[in-house]
Amino acid sequence: MEIFKEMEEFDEFRNELEGISPVLSRLPRVNSFKVEDNYFEELPMVVMDRIHARKQRRGIDWSWLLQPKWSVAMAVCMIAVIFGSFLLVRNINTDKPMPVAQVQQLLAEPLSDESVIENVSTDDLVEALANAESTPTDAQKKKAADKKELENYIIDNVDESSIIDAL
Repeated sequence: MEIFKEMEEFDEFRNELEGISPVLSRLPRVNSFKVEDNYFEELPMVVMDRIHARKQRRGIDWSWLLQPKWSVAMAVCMIAVIFGSFLLVRNINTDKPMPVAQVQQLLAEPLSDESVIENVSTDDLVEALANAESTPTDAQKKKAADKKELENYIIDNVDESSIIDAL
């Protein structure tokens, strides 16, 4: 009974297929898929061999970089590097050298005390004064050397009796 029922359903599908596509319904029903003998028995071993070969070929696993927390962290770092570079380059370019024409004009002008003082910053003046106070000038060095030389001369050449007579 079930066989007749299946046959009726098959005939019903065939009639429906002929109504939709007569060319398709006339094609022979042949199973064109063929598999080698023992294919399914050998398939797990072939798959595992390919997986092991891929793992051996791969050096470093960079897949962790694709995780959202690392991607966002790297993006933030890159933005910080770009922004920092921008600020660094911008600050370097603010101290531009003087144009050649302006340098030539300054070299052509005669030097006066006012022009020198106008072109020196207060920081440079303070630094120069601090250095002048901490290091002795040539005149101060000569005076100290002369005093030391005089002391040495007196010690070497004058005896005690002449000092007493002078007093």
